[in-house]
Amino acid sequence: MKRDDDFNEFDFEDDEVYEKPLKKRIFEEDEEEISFMDEVDESKHIKPAATRKPESYSDPDREYIREKKSPEQKSQYRVFLLLTVCIGFVVFILTLMMIFRVFSKNPVENGNPDSSSTIETAATTVPSTTETNTEGQLIDGAMITEIISASKIKLYQLSTSKLFELNFTPKSEIKNKFSYSLGIGEISQGDVVNVRYDEKTGDIFTMVLNSDTWDQKQVTGITVTPGKNTIKAENKVYHYDSQLICVYKGQPYDVASITPSDTVSMKGYQGNVLFIELFQGHGSITIINKDKIVNGVLEIDKDIFVNLNEAKDSYNVSEGSHKIKVTGDNIEDYIETITITEGDNKYIDLSKTSSKNAQLLVKANVDAKLTIDSKEYPLNSPIDLPLGIYHLKLEKSGYKTEERTIEIKSLQQTETFELVETVQVATLSVKTEPEGADIFIDNVYIGISPLKTSVTYGYHTITIKKPGYTSIDSPITVDKQDFPLELKLQIDYSIVTPVPSPSDDVINYTDIPVETDEPAE
Repeated sequence: MKRDDDFNEFDFEDDEVYEKPLKKRIFEEDEEEISFMDEVDESKHIKPAATRKPESYSDPDREYIREKKSPEQKSQYRVFLLLTVCIGFVVFILTLMMIFRVFSKNPVENGNPDSSSTIETAATTVPSTTETNTEGQLIDGAMITEIISASKIKLYQLSTSKLFELNFTPKSEIKNKFSYSLGIGEISQGDVVNVRYDEKTGDIFTMVLNSDTWDQKQVTGITVTPGKNTIKAENKVYHYDSQLICVYKGQPYDVASITPSDTVSMKGYQGNVLFIELFQGHGSITIINKDKIVNGVLEIDKDIFVNLNEAKDSYNVSEGSHKIKVTGDNIEDYIETITITEGDNKYIDLSKTSSKNAQLLVKANVDAKLTIDSKEYPLNSPIDLPLGIYHLKLEKSGYKTEERTIEIKSLQQTETFELVETVQVATLSVKTEPEGADIFIDNVYIGISPLKTSVTYGYHTITIKKPGYTSIDSPITVDKQDFPLELKLQIDYSIVTPVPSPSDDVINYTDIPVETDEPAE
């Protein structure tokens, strides 16, 4: 076959295609002539199609046509294409079936990836399982109270309160509520099941998980009200009775001891809780001597943050490590990490905290004795004391004692006292020799000696006068309740007293008689 045209010419030999160079058409517009030239370029000879890959050229004036396959090759290609499509379709169908089977195996669990924190209310969303095996006696709605061994189990029928002890055999079938087979290790205490068994031997034929049961795992914040037999969890209220099984580490546990800080798993039937397992219990932290802290704040982990004066004496906390922090104006920050186990009680004694020291300056208008909490301190000098409450007392003779209770709140604090002088009265006893002298105290006439009079404590001036005797002016300091004073007067010889004579008009002067030991006539 041979075809000549303006573009290409082909030769077919032995089913191999060779492509010859094109005839190049040259247009010469200026001369309005068209000439054809055959250009043969040996370097551009194309190799046989069997040994080369098709090439592409960017020359706009030349094109090469790809190899052309024979009818036999085309037929083989069609068969290969058909087989590929069929195999792909079969693989696609099988993949869809596998995906459907995986997602339909347990629609509750696959539809809720966080099934541990939600209540599975299968009673309202999943229809009851239809039993296909009607062999043996039926126990409907029985709770598994104990799995004794791999071949023996105890059941409690909820409707009749009857107890059963049945046996597993190699022929026993266990299924979930969606009729998928389970192993004995996949059932647990607290599950509610429907069982068909042999009344004579107690062998189990079939055991199916009841569709009206729910399972709530790893729950915190539950509230148990023993008086009402109710349990509140995640804003739902459930009931329980004396048949409730509550365990902790495989041992019975008092349901009334459960607190919101505990972590539990619950199983129930319709609106009733049948089984509770405590995974993480609680202990308590007791705070003592919190009244020693000024403006104190208590922090437990990041859950409790309260002023100390409003804080409870004890707090329930979950098992594990907890960070305790106490701050106050008069202490350094107190931080402690404690480990709580189930039933444990830890005490935090705030009297052992490190106090902050402040400087107290006490001033007074007079020099006095200063005592702080019965301990003597210097007056008018800084005193280092921890922040807190103290009792101050200032004493001085002749002044009224001052007492004051203060609270040191700042790192520098000053207290000022003004002592008031007191009026104390003493008894002054004055005797003179000779007697009969006039007594003056602070230039005030008091009386004739001997005498007793009341005077105030302190400094006074006493004056004693008697004719013919030298006057006495003496300072005294009264400092005791009874203050006696005895003074002896001296004769004043410089004084002459004129005595008139009765016989004549001559005036006779006589001296003042001198005191003698002779008695007067």
